[in-house]
Amino acid sequence: FSFVNCLRVVGCSPLSPIAYCGLVDAQDIRDHIRNKLKAWLSDSLARYPQWVRDAIANNPQWVEARLAKNPQWINEQLKQMSEQGDLFT
Repeated sequence: FSFVNCLRVVGCSPLSPIAYCGLVDAQDIRDHIRNKLKAWLSDSLARYPQWVRDAIANNPQWVEARLAKNPQWINEQLKQMSEQGDLFT
């Protein structure tokens, strides 16, 4: 499916998980996403501990490589830290 087809299916199908909204302008949706993306990413990152935010900001390829190998990598690290505590405090 293309982005436009996905919007058509979600907006017009009686099986859609959202209420009927009909056809929407794909460019309007793209513009809305583009305008909100930075805030959405910032809000999402703010939910993580500082070490995660620092790793993403300073070495995104390292984080990406670990998540590519194991999509649960961050969750596993957070769980391990909560069980062991921070070794440096």
